[in-house]
Amino acid sequence: MRVAALPLLLSLLVSSSSEACKCLQFESKEARLEAGTNSALIFTGVVTAIRPQVHSTRRFFAKLRSLFSDEPFRWPDSVYEFRLTHRFKGETGTDVEIVNPRTSCPMLGLELGSEYLIYAEPDYVGGSPFLAVAGCSLSGPVEDSLEEIAWLHARNR
Repeated sequence: MRVAALPLLLSLLVSSSSEACKCLQFESKEARLEAGTNSALIFTGVVTAIRPQVHSTRRFFAKLRSLFSDEPFRWPDSVYEFRLTHRFKGETGTDVEIVNPRTSCPMLGLELGSEYLIYAEPDYVGGSPFLAVAGCSLSGPVEDSLEEIAWLHARNR
């Protein structure tokens, strides 16, 4: 019986969340943009490096712990290094690392050498702090975010 349960346990530990991404809906575009300004760090920047998050024993136990609690499993999937081109909010140097957490709402498709508008939040996993961005944020490619960027510039005047 124990041997039969092992594959089930292992599949639960390595599978990602099956919940669909559900983002908040706002009454207006203005309300959505205003809500985005609650982010700790808002900037435009070019992706200079992408590296996978190292899998470790801490990751295994974080996943195992989530099976027995109400808190969903979250662990950084990829680490993205950015060279900032403009900072709208927050304190950081010209280079910043952002993680794309493995959640039901990851921000996918970041490409090396491309420029993005990023809304980042501090997050903590296993006691380690990092800046994270999720798919429900206003983050996206600069060419698709021109209205948001103009709004941020106008707001910061």
